[in-house]
Amino acid sequence: MMKMFTAGEGRKLENILSKAPDPDLSFNPAQLHGFFFGLALTPEPVMPSEWLTIVFASDGPLFENEKDAQDGFGYLMEIYNRFITASNNDKLYFPFDYDKLTGKMLVDVEDWAHGLFEGLMLRPHNWGLTYEDSEGDIPEEILEVRDACAIISAIAFEEERSDLFELEPGEQPKSDEEIYVIIINALPDCVDILRDHAKVMREAFVAALRESSNETTTRRGPKVGRNDPCPCGSGRKYKKCCGAN
Repeated sequence: MMKMFTAGEGRKLENILSKAPDPDLSFNPAQLHGFFFGLALTPEPVMPSEWLTIVFASDGPLFENEKDAQDGFGYLMEIYNRFITASNNDKLYFPFDYDKLTGKMLVDVEDWAHGLFEGLMLRPHNWGLTYEDSEGDIPEEILEVRDACAIISAIAFEEERSDLFELEPGEQPKSDEEIYVIIINALPDCVDILRDHAKVMREAFVAALRESSNETTTRRGPKVGRNDPCPCGSGRKYKKCCGAN
């Protein structure tokens, strides 16, 4: 399980997040956890200059001085890198223990889902969300990923829950309470679907890079021997020129 922040980490993050021009609009620690989780899942890199504006709901926080800014940004990067490391080691898991779920935790789950969705939306094409609904050839696995994103969005934004389920002829609409129970219970499986999809995409990305590197190496011609003239044109032996590095 990728644990939630400790009480101490939460307090420190609350202090950093309070530096936003309007603290009411910036993330809270639970939302930040979900956001970093989403960024760590995403196969394509997202630069801090892009995600910081989302975290603080502005161009940047209002730190008191340069040291305060260095400490604040440094701590955010430390936490962010923890998520990236967990993802790279295939240890990025749903952080809530539903066996111990309380009313207060449900609020955190909703906030976490909100942050997760915001993170995913920075690269929507990674999750099949840029397909046109009219397209009839959307792969089944992409439809599953899109459904997972829809459930996460419905947890984060209450107004999206009423249109989540299509009714069969003669079927009675589900109550708000029934919908809430369904989507909350589905959240761990949705995260697993996203994790599996992200892993496949990441492996494909790495394979493409490796293939591109092999093609580049092939185009460069035969391997240069250590005692051969250096291909840079210096006139020196390769081992005493570029090969020395």
